[in-house]
Amino acid sequence: MAIHRLPLLALTLAAVTASAFSQDIQKLDPVLDHIVGPDARLERVATGFDKWTEGPVWTREGTLLFAEIPANNIIQWIPGKGASVFMHPSGYKGSEPFKGREPGSNGKTLDADGRVSVAGHAGRTVWRMESVDPKAQITILADSYQGKKLNSPNDLWSTNPTVRCTSPILPTAYLRRVTTTRTKSCKSTAFTASRKLVSTSPAPRPTATSCSS
Repeated sequence: MAIHRLPLLALTLAAVTASAFSQDIQKLDPVLDHIVGPDARLERVATGFDKWTEGPVWTREGTLLFAEIPANNIIQWIPGKGASVFMHPSGYKGSEPFKGREPGSNGKTLDADGRVSVAGHAGRTVWRMESVDPKAQITILADSYQGKKLNSPNDLWSTNPTVRCTSPILPTAYLRRVTTTRTKSCKSTAFTASRKLVSTSPAPRPTATSCSS
């Protein structure tokens, strides 16, 4: 799939969106046509967040959820209504002040039943909302591997019934104590819907989403 070209594509997309609300997408590889239609345009739908956002997912209810990591929020954007805080806190929930700059959750994905699974990032878990509701029941899918806490679950994707996530070590005082995967490459951890961890392996570099060591 020419994944090695994706970082350059991302830079191109960032460049064309910096100057306007809506811009044409510059495709560097025709394989992208299988994902992004020929008439698709980039459009800024919301702004004014704390430093940066990540981890977007479209729900079956037609809403967009994404992470406002520095603010420890999950934001919901509803077409025609705008953006609002959907969940706070979404990652770190400790009683002591968080010592890093990324206290929130991160990546999200849908399973076959439309439930949203979330990479808990600073919370060091992967969890699932049983319905798209900020007060929904939360199921912890994974919080450790081989007796060690997950580092900072970052990217998340579903290949039903398996959910995979990256869990890199981030340069924050809070996360440096973690010893799950002390390698220079990210780890990809897989677990089934029964919440049993089944494998861990180096994630390919670069990935389609961010993966930092």
